[in-house]
Amino acid sequence: PAYRSIYASVGIDQVFGEVETMVGALSIAIEHPRVHHSMVLGSGDSIAFEIDVPRTALNAGKTVREVGAHPLFPRGAVIAGIATADGHVRVPRGDAVVRAGDVVLLVARRNDVALAIDFFAAAPLESTEQNSREPGRGRAT
Repeated sequence: PAYRSIYASVGIDQVFGEVETMVGALSIAIEHPRVHHSMVLGSGDSIAFEIDVPRTALNAGKTVREVGAHPLFPRGAVIAGIATADGHVRVPRGDAVVRAGDVVLLVARRNDVALAIDFFAAAPLESTEQNSREPGRGRAT
């Protein structure tokens, strides 16, 4: 907002405009439908967001350490929290396991959000092959 300088003169260095916050969350919801909640951080270069880990996720069952070291997990993203189906929320360390059905809180640079979502959405190869064999799915032969 235009009045940021007034706040700065009295030592307030964080001003959140309601419109900016709403537009940021709305744009993430439109760009990434799998995201439940999101919050634009700082100048808008980073996003905190929640996604479900689907039952078919290839990377379900891996530790946070394994996820972070995986070559397809974006370097500009971190797992900040894991919520289980019963609502228990934990701040994960390296040995914490990301399970199917969990909700993962991630913080990522804006240009890494889609990569982080895709990382947890990827289905095992067997599921993909099976779907391509079902009538009406996959490529025509």
